[in-house]
Amino acid sequence: MSFGFYSDAGLTVPIATLRHYSTQVGDRLVYFGSPNAAKKLVDATSPEVANLNVSIIDDDTGAGLPASAYKLALTSGGLASAVGGAALSLGAVVMGGVGGAKPVHIRINTTSGVVGEDYLDIGLEVQNTAEADV
Repeated sequence: MSFGFYSDAGLTVPIATLRHYSTQVGDRLVYFGSPNAAKKLVDATSPEVANLNVSIIDDDTGAGLPASAYKLALTSGGLASAVGGAALSLGAVVMGGVGGAKPVHIRINTTSGVVGEDYLDIGLEVQNTAEADV
């Protein structure tokens, strides 16, 4: 699958975990998309009807920060009202190419952890997807 999370708007630097995004209190920005403009991503069960959602995945709930310490929003302003641990809707279709990339703003509250710690158990995921040609 060509869709994934990237550290840059040009979709050239893929990221696999939030490791490098969770070592400091504050806000981060990643992008979800595909560099392939000939592709689109839809829900596998209800294509172009059901919304695609970014979920916070906690691989080890007993270690590091809980998923509720992470807020997601499509804009930096949306982080203030975002609910910690809640999924973020990207809409029913994410188009490939740089123009279709979706910004994912992340706010990290490390009050229940240690600033400077690498929390390797947290990641982002978009589940139940199907990639299709445009």
